[in-house]
Amino acid sequence: MMRTRLCLAGLAVLAATPASATDLPKSGAYAASIYVSGASNGCVDYAGTSYAGVLNYGGVDDNHAGLRVPLGASGVISIQALTAKAGVGTLAPSGTFTWKITSGQGGQSYSGTWSARLSVVDSVSFVADITEHYNGICTEDLTVSLTRVGPHQT
Repeated sequence: MMRTRLCLAGLAVLAATPASATDLPKSGAYAASIYVSGASNGCVDYAGTSYAGVLNYGGVDDNHAGLRVPLGASGVISIQALTAKAGVGTLAPSGTFTWKITSGQGGQSYSGTWSARLSVVDSVSFVADITEHYNGICTEDLTVSLTRVGPHQT
């Protein structure tokens, strides 16, 4: 199974502090375009892989985010839970994650740490450059572009 880079999106969403408070990404659901820009030996993903998912984000003061990525028509879903341990409210958060791939027949679980650099585009869009370290497995670099979805987004 291909590993989804859900963490990337979550990391970016956990803490963003642009120039003004009106530019801060608001809480909500964000469409996530996830691009794997680098992966060490042992990773399931490889450089050039991309995914689409949804990031649930509680706002800049919330240190939790959740990313879900459907993987094909087989009923498999990738779920990452991200927790910021440092840098909450900054453009450089970091923390821990758990990642689970689920299907009707069971699943796999992983955990590790992450760090991110966030670039705010406007109040409904931002980009996260994320590095994820999977405990004892590998390291991946991701670029996640995020745009808030729902009514009245401008």
